[in-house]
Amino acid sequence: MKLRTTLAAAVMLQMQIQSAVAGTVSVAPMEGDAPTPVRDAVTAALLTYANEHGDTASTAATSMSDAASALGCTLPDAACAEAVRSTLGVDAIVWGTATGRGPTTIDLYRVDAHGLVTHRQTVVAAGHPSDSAVDQMLPELYGGNAVIAAADPTLVVAPPPMVEPARNHRKPLLITGVVGGGVFMLVGISLWSHASGLQDQIDSAPVRTAADIQALQDLENRADSSSRWGNIMFVSGLAVGSIATYYLVKELRRPTHNKIALLPMVMPHGAGLTLTIGGL
Repeated sequence: MKLRTTLAAAVMLQMQIQSAVAGTVSVAPMEGDAPTPVRDAVTAALLTYANEHGDTASTAATSMSDAASALGCTLPDAACAEAVRSTLGVDAIVWGTATGRGPTTIDLYRVDAHGLVTHRQTVVAAGHPSDSAVDQMLPELYGGNAVIAAADPTLVVAPPPMVEPARNHRKPLLITGVVGGGVFMLVGISLWSHASGLQDQIDSAPVRTAADIQALQDLENRADSSSRWGNIMFVSGLAVGSIATYYLVKELRRPTHNKIALLPMVMPHGAGLTLTIGGL
């Protein structure tokens, strides 16, 4: 995404520099899946017609769709076309598509200084991009009524919103593991202490009668049980706490990355750049 944004900004800058130097009309290369010679011939026809009828035209360095993508909008929306025109600082932009490997469908568009977008369409025979039908489209494209609504003059085409980074749910779980492991170890130590106290009673217990011997055996069983469970709790707590501590330290040492993006912003009476800073 970062690479795509950088390339898009470079594309817009290249188009703007070229348009500012060449004149008031920018002719974008024809797009579509028609053969390259067909698309090139239509682009050349657009450029020639503009220059022969009082305009100073130049061919843009990139396609209109790439320019629109750099602004985060979609053609042939009139607001999007006007945003690109305003950014380039030209009086008009002419662009289009040529689709079809046999008979070719040609769609031509023109956005003028008032934000009005005119659209004309025709179909030409295979191998004849300069068919008379195309020639008839050109004066209609320049002199016809707008067929796509004018752009809203208050519209601001802003870069796409930055996606909120997903929250890290591992850290609370790891902290719980560290605390839980410590609690298990404390319980184990407590059981050991209880077993030690029972051992003191065993050492001082009388063994004169059968009842004394039975009481002694009970104390020994209780001491063994406390010692065994103390071992289990302590070892389990040590294992859980150690693993959780390792991954928690690793998580805390992970560097925090910031995303810095410089994106174009088109406004009603000019253009500018926005600096966006956020966490990945």
